[in-house]
Amino acid sequence: FAYRMERHRNAFAVFSVRRGREAMPDTLARFAYRYRRGLFFVHGPYYVEILAAEKTAALEQAMQRLGEAFINTHTVQTEPIPELDLFPPEDLIPDSVALHPSGAFGFEAFSDLFTARYRVRGGEATVFFRVCRSPAAAIQLAADYEAFLMEYDGEAAPVSNALPNSRQIRMSDTYTLVFTHGDMFAGVQDAAASEQAHTLARRLHVALSSDRN
Repeated sequence: FAYRMERHRNAFAVFSVRRGREAMPDTLARFAYRYRRGLFFVHGPYYVEILAAEKTAALEQAMQRLGEAFINTHTVQTEPIPELDLFPPEDLIPDSVALHPSGAFGFEAFSDLFTARYRVRGGEATVFFRVCRSPAAAIQLAADYEAFLMEYDGEAAPVSNALPNSRQIRMSDTYTLVFTHGDMFAGVQDAAASEQAHTLARRLHVALSSDRN
């Protein structure tokens, strides 16, 4: 199955959202992975799935040849996705960066949200950000997401070393911390401890600040 999307970033979005934790990275393309009976990759605006009826060495080789043939016969121009380089590299879980076209975390206002998973102090958390229309829109989105979490039994939690327009919400046994940086809305989700959320948020703020400078 070869799906031609509008742009390279759209193809990456589909690829990244469908990629599960059990996916095994593949060297066919920059964005490529395998499952037990499938090969999935991005080639310019194309998102491609090659599926096999069963797992055998012969079919694995055939999938690889099909993937190579598709790439070789489709000349494309790949536009860069600069947001992928904004995530802090320390403790980043490889191949976990994703682009959610809409409805990330069950929140309808989260469109074009970039996320990545991190492993800090033995636990995992998700770092995220998106570019808004203006600084005011970023501030409003932070307030709206806080209100959304509070509707689902979230509780306001203290914020230390406050980042711009930051707020922290405790959800049962996890913490979410959001902040803004100019027209950027950003934060940390599902942190096991407040300290973990603050550590990752500070790193992300530094990375975003360095990029904007």
